Amino acid sequence: MTEDQVRRIASEAASQAVLETLTRLGLDAGEPLEVQRDMQHLRTWRTSVEQVQSKGVLTIVGLAASGFIALLVVGVKEILHR
Repeated sequence: MTEDQVRRIASEAASQAVLETLTRLGLDAGEPLEVQRDMQHLRTWRTSVEQVQSKGVLTIVGLAASGFIALLVVGVKEILHR
């Protein structure tokens, strides 16, 4: 076997493996623009979820801090009124 034959066989095997993998993942390799749109949609969804998570954590921390400050204010008022 020549080196060119080996390269051709390897290239064909790799192409077939990629097509099979994409098909098993539910992607139509025959429509690359649709696959790109799907990937962009997934990226947009992921970044949206990450933003919601970070804002949710910030909200929880803000509520806890507000509650703690309110508790301190009530405690100080109680001590001063005795």
